Amino acid sequence: MAYVPDVNMSGMRCTVFRSVDLMATCGATRGRGLGTVEHHVPGDCFAIARDATPRALRLQRDRTGRLFVLPNTEIGRVGEELYLDSIVTLMAGPNAMAEVLVLSSTCSANRTAETYLLPLSPLLRATDYHLVSTNQQDTDERLLQAAFLPLMQGTLVTLEDGSVAKAETLKRGDRVLTRDHGAQPLLWSSVCTQRVAGGNAPIRIEAGALGNSNDLSVLPDQRLLVYQRRDDIGIGRPELLVKARSLVNGTTVTQDHIGFFDVVHLGFDVPAVIFAEGVATELVALTEPNAPANHSEAIVHEAVVFGAGSALDASEALATRKDALSVLQKASHG
Repeated sequence: MAYVPDVNMSGMRCTVFRSVDLMATCGATRGRGLGTVEHHVPGDCFAIARDATPRALRLQRDRTGRLFVLPNTEIGRVGEELYLDSIVTLMAGPNAMAEVLVLSSTCSANRTAETYLLPLSPLLRATDYHLVSTNQQDTDERLLQAAFLPLMQGTLVTLEDGSVAKAETLKRGDRVLTRDHGAQPLLWSSVCTQRVAGGNAPIRIEAGALGNSNDLSVLPDQRLLVYQRRDDIGIGRPELLVKARSLVNGTTVTQDHIGFFDVVHLGFDVPAVIFAEGVATELVALTEPNAPANHSEAIVHEAVVFGAGSALDASEALATRKDALSVLQKASHG
């Protein structure tokens, strides 16, 4: 199903770079940062600047589709309107592709336009990227895909009446049960194939490990909501949000290897924690802007939709515990 343009996206934080952070090292635009579409020249070579630092750009979309910069942003001017310029495809080798979503402000008599770069896939330092192509289609959908983490195709999602349906069969208007907001109508969905590897590969949770009815595969930084009857971890809250990577134990929770995965993105009017295979699963992107595991030179995108309810993120407290899953299982059963 195609993107629905009147989605009211809640506050969103994207980790972006400045135009000059991805500098042309050779070609027609040598010495300039990656800019808007009229400055794109196929074949030009770009590289991440040594002092490039990702910054949090806070955005909000209104129902007309316009994007504005929110307060507490690390980059951009509060209240400034941005537009989605293009998606740039870069190549670093036969099998190394990267995509960047280009956002720009509008220029005025008192202010020049600013350009921001949102990586849609990991960018590597000390790597030369050649500009392959520019696409001005699907920019809205790609921004939403960056904001909402996907489910693996075949994942069973709980609906308003308690029945379940495969994620890829859901259509606009279907009422999906959410943890904080009751039944919510699905506003949009998209199905695509993604290639992931190393520390970004999906985490597979064996049936029953978290009370899930079937095996559940989620992305490493996707957070799952766990209820604990007793506070064995010392967090001070009964409800915890835990990143899937924190639960890996090598047996009942494992990480897949490199491969291609068919994924489904689901979009709602509110930040949603849905029930996937019976497990409360957050559909917001929480990939950290620092390097993922096993890829110390990678820079990845981050996009977070605000609103995690009353649950507390316990991922950091569990990060160094090899028995994290066991501890949570015992705490949940009291």
